[in-house]
Amino acid sequence: MRTSSVIRVSVVGAAGYSGAEAVRLLARHPRAALAGLFGSPGGKGAAFADLHPDLAGLTGPDVVPYAEEGLLAARPDAAILATPNEVSASLAPRLLAAGVRVVDVSGAFRLKDAALYPAWYGFEHPAPSLLAEAVYGLTEWCGAELDGARFVANP
Repeated sequence: MRTSSVIRVSVVGAAGYSGAEAVRLLARHPRAALAGLFGSPGGKGAAFADLHPDLAGLTGPDVVPYAEEGLLAARPDAAILATPNEVSASLAPRLLAAGVRVVDVSGAFRLKDAALYPAWYGFEHPAPSLLAEAVYGLTEWCGAELDGARFVANP
């Protein structure tokens, strides 16, 4: 039997619904370890179970206010961004530049044409050069492209 290493994953936006679902899945995954859980910048820290009582019993770090240096200090191999579109659009390039793989669950990198973002998402895209790299994360459509991808736009 082949043994595989554990991947350290941080979740940005862990206080919200999508982030909580990511934490729920990761906490039960045998090859994932929660490196850090982050909520809104300037917010208050809290135990994950206090924010999401329906997920009490999951173990992992407390949710702390997001700060880039805190996320990088947690030394994640990957980060899930469960953040608003504009936040993901500005945060993803910095994490990728630091060598962190990114899975973005917002709409910030789903479209390949930067000119479409004002109409569909209400903002000018700050990182159009990354749009071509983001693999649309629907396995039924892009399964082979996902293997080894460093940047996934997860629907």
